[in-house]
Amino acid sequence: MHIEYGRDDVFDSLFIADYDKIDYLLTHEIGIHFNSEVDRGALDDDDIELVTTDEHVIKIVEDYDLENGYNPIKLTLSVFYTYDWKNTTKDEEIEVSDEFIDKWDDDYTVEEFIDYRMTGKLPKGF
Repeated sequence: MHIEYGRDDVFDSLFIADYDKIDYLLTHEIGIHFNSEVDRGALDDDDIELVTTDEHVIKIVEDYDLENGYNPIKLTLSVFYTYDWKNTTKDEEIEVSDEFIDKWDDDYTVEEFIDYRMTGKLPKGF
């Protein structure tokens, strides 16, 4: 991942993630809370590059602990920059209350939100 923000600031990282979840992240308007100073709107194809799907290479990255920087799906969901709360696991649109959306703020990761959107299952403790 390579994201430029601010004047001279950059997020560079190498991470392992489920392809379907990254694809979902890139095709939906999901905001990411990187740190106390940076909330980011939707990422796009220019921000993330698929390096490999080769299981041998992935095992080397895992075995030698070569992941570095931020993994966007492990970060906190930015409710402010997440626009599409429609449940995509069903054909009909579901009305989502403000209280429901507020409960996600600073409590759950992007991955938990994607899992919810893909399966309809709420995260543990919701």
